[in-house]
Amino acid sequence: MKPYLIFGSTLCAFTLLFSQLSQAEESASFVARNEQVQQQANDTAQREALAKHSRAVSKQQSDTTKDS
Repeated sequence: MKPYLIFGSTLCAFTLLFSQLSQAEESASFVARNEQVQQQANDTAQREALAKHSRAVSKQQSDTTKDS
């Protein structure tokens, strides 16, 4: 009976450990950090898109000026 008891207690310990890890991913600080990272990624993408657009507009204006 001892092997079953050892196996059962080991299984319970791992189950508790992994349930704590999965709950940590849902904690408020974890969610807030993920939102902050997502916001930074969005801001960076928006800045890059604006820079790309302004370069295209500048190039188009310089091409128009050269044609005149």
